[in-house]
Amino acid sequence: MSGLIPQNFINDLIESADIVEIIGSRLELKKAGRNFQGLCPFHNEKTPSFSVSPEKQFFHCFGCKESGTALTFLMKYENLDFVEAIEALAKHLGRDLPRERGRRESAPEQTRELLALEAAVQIFKDNLRNSKDAISYLKNRGISGEIARDFGLGYALDEWQHLSSKLEKNGFSVQVLINCGLITTNDRGRHYDRFRGRVTFPIRNIRGKTIGFGGRILRDGAPKYLNSPETKLFSKSNEVYGLFEARRGNQRLDRLILVEGYMDVIALAQHGIRNSVATLGTAVGEDHFRRMYRYSNEIVCCFDGDAAGRSAAFRALEAALPFLDEKKRIHFIFLPDGEDPDSFVNSNGYDRFKELVESSTPGFEYLFSSLGANLDLSLLDDKVALAGLARPLIDRVNSKLARDVLLARLGELTGLDVTKPAPQVGPKQIQVKRDFSQPVQKLSERLAGMLIRRPELLKLLSIQDREAFVALRNESDLLCKVEVIVSRDPDLLSEELISRWPDVGDLDKIVAMANVDELLDKEEQEVQFSEGVSRWLDLRIENAEIEKLKQRINDGTEEKNSK
Repeated sequence: MSGLIPQNFINDLIESADIVEIIGSRLELKKAGRNFQGLCPFHNEKTPSFSVSPEKQFFHCFGCKESGTALTFLMKYENLDFVEAIEALAKHLGRDLPRERGRRESAPEQTRELLALEAAVQIFKDNLRNSKDAISYLKNRGISGEIARDFGLGYALDEWQHLSSKLEKNGFSVQVLINCGLITTNDRGRHYDRFRGRVTFPIRNIRGKTIGFGGRILRDGAPKYLNSPETKLFSKSNEVYGLFEARRGNQRLDRLILVEGYMDVIALAQHGIRNSVATLGTAVGEDHFRRMYRYSNEIVCCFDGDAAGRSAAFRALEAALPFLDEKKRIHFIFLPDGEDPDSFVNSNGYDRFKELVESSTPGFEYLFSSLGANLDLSLLDDKVALAGLARPLIDRVNSKLARDVLLARLGELTGLDVTKPAPQVGPKQIQVKRDFSQPVQKLSERLAGMLIRRPELLKLLSIQDREAFVALRNESDLLCKVEVIVSRDPDLLSEELISRWPDVGDLDKIVAMANVDELLDKEEQEVQFSEGVSRWLDLRIENAEIEKLKQRINDGTEEKNSK
């Protein structure tokens, strides 16, 4: 059902929920005075430090500091996004989920694109049922009808306009089909189907909506694999193939296995390994890890064992570093030469592949082994070289605990004292200045993230800054959106802020920003936020003055040209 969930319904849902009942149905809780206690599900512990307050309808762990409402618990424990948690809470309370017309419905062309992609899925499925060649190809690859169904596999006929003609007859315009990447045009303006003579793989977002396709050619030809182009719905640098299917088959994803292609994901699923995902024809980057770590704390990357595979693994490790901490981990598997996950699991079976996963190389171990591979640590020069290579990478790890452990290990390997930072004058001022040199939009997002995680920071602003903030509000600015909510209730918690967020379209981003581990301590955050807002206000005023100056110049030019 389209449309936004009314905010008053969300608020009422949270107020109506019995947090003890919801958490108690998933964890063992025991009465402890006015509250309930249990072992925290978010970190390993032997002594209960997880407390649930029926009076405040709030949970808090004194060990790992996780806290929040019933809604927050469902999001974190069940690995749900905000809307999914709302739906789960409503179902638990026996409530129907209402929808209201909102900004999402102001973009009918996007709705048409989604509908066109879903219609294409069905057409491709129908084609597959009637294609002996495509069915034979999948059977030869060991793919069962059950797996083909679960992943929505289909077949694009080897015809120039088979799909487009069917979709146009169903009322979809050529422009809509171009917008969602199903057809393309040549230099003469004629359009034709992008996918022809290929087995098709629907690419689904985390809610199961088809946003693009991959296609594997059935016979010889190039390219062997083809993806949908970048569209408003589909971005290769953000999406991960198979994540929806992995979550559908595993309520809690303790581990994700990252492989390179569609057929790797499907071959592993065929052998009972339903927690694998793949990037979409691009190297794994920070945005991919940001998405994967939202749903699992451990990523096992599977690469070829040759030089190229190990180079790709190290680049993946670099991209993952900002997310790694005492909970989030990365491991690596290196397959024998000439093997990929598809061929390996088909030749060796489930048990052998599982052995590889269980014996995979931890990411931090791989960091030091890779950097030191060509160094002789009995030589002072090579010790210095290792320290020089490792220190910048360790500094990218946001977790202070993880950084301290890595620096200690680097010290053991080199015999050098690498724990002392380079001499600095006014470290807080240097940190603030570095952030402030960024464009106003990036500064705005940084400050918005800080305010989402700690709404009480707004109280630190001076009266002058608060007044200037109100005068310079911009509805499209993320920081302004957050400030409006917090200013109405300066004492609200981060979880409550998320629950009151008015635009479902931004929710994934807001939740991701709320889950970022803050590198600075509280005092440094307060300094950076206060001075950051002052700088943001200055930039807004400067930009406004520049625009006024440009307008005066344009007006003067037009007046001069008219004479």
